Amino acid sequence: MAMDIFLDTNILVRVINQADPDHEVARNAIHRCLSAGDELIISPQVEREFLHTATRPAGKANGLGIEPREAVRKLESLEQAYCSLKPDPLSAAQRTKELIAQFALSDTRVHDAAIAASAEAHGGKLLTFNTKHFQQFQDKGIFTLLAPKDLAQEYAQRQGQEEKHEQRPEPGPPLGHHQDRDSGHEH
Repeated sequence: MAMDIFLDTNILVRVINQADPDHEVARNAIHRCLSAGDELIISPQVEREFLHTATRPAGKANGLGIEPREAVRKLESLEQAYCSLKPDPLSAAQRTKELIAQFALSDTRVHDAAIAASAEAHGGKLLTFNTKHFQQFQDKGIFTLLAPKDLAQEYAQRQGQEEKHEQRPEPGPPLGHHQDRDSGHEH
């Protein structure tokens, strides 16, 4: 059964940054999701964060030092190849404010609240390397966290459940009927 999975910014950044130690993990996670038929979703918030990180000077807070035109081109290429840009419903803006207040978030954690609200609005699953920042949201049942390194196990469980579902025994004859074992005729 295919799922909608919201991508955190750090997934996209690692996919384009071949020098990142988690580059292959991010690529494999995306390919595993797509192979399972899942839809990968980002919001305008993720686009902004990606462009901010990509154009930030290299070596400064995870910056990649990419020229702005090239950063936009890379983002569009990622969207075309892997994920769908979907606008957040208006309710996500209100939900962001609620999460900020509920969890007393400030500074860059405000962005986490926006990502959390988007993930909740777009299917309730968030793929991220930054599970520590989002654990509190999962603990409150807002969404399910998916860590790229744990996806193999997640998909193995899903496949096992689907196979188990498919292996249900065929229903027998209607109640009140019985078959003669030798002839196969109903009585």
